[in-house]
Amino acid sequence: MRQTHIACIPTRNRDPESRPGILRRSLRNSVLPLIGVLLTTKLAMAAPSFKSEVTVTDALLNSRHSKLWQQHPGFDDKDSQYLVAARRSDGTVAIITRSLDDPKPGSITAVGYFMKCGARKEWTVFFANAAAFNAALAHPRVDDPTVEGSPLVEESANEMLYQHVCDK
Repeated sequence: MRQTHIACIPTRNRDPESRPGILRRSLRNSVLPLIGVLLTTKLAMAAPSFKSEVTVTDALLNSRHSKLWQQHPGFDDKDSQYLVAARRSDGTVAIITRSLDDPKPGSITAVGYFMKCGARKEWTVFFANAAAFNAALAHPRVDDPTVEGSPLVEESANEMLYQHVCDK
């Protein structure tokens, strides 16, 4: 019987400590995350910035007699109010709503919303003070692709507010 020898063809070196292994690890550990950061930054930079309509301060949030606050169109209660804090060129509106004396007498409950006119969605922002709202305004949830807005419920108070604010 005759024996045949097959010549071994060298394959790519799979040793992680080899030069190609080090290069692959380098790409995976540093270059690819950098590309992700650059894409996220590009998305954030692509969104237009808000143009303030009012300066949101703690004094404004707590002011019971400021003429900046308007009657909320979805409520008959005079203590349910809103104001448009800022707008963007893409139709996004930053709104603050508040209810006086709720949940305990003497307190004010304020909630922020980002509404994109034409999209019929809202992104809710809970905040404790004006600084927290202004921080949310600088990096709005509406621009975060991982956060989906909630569709507006037909004939709800926020849907009425959306129509009122977006029709102006």
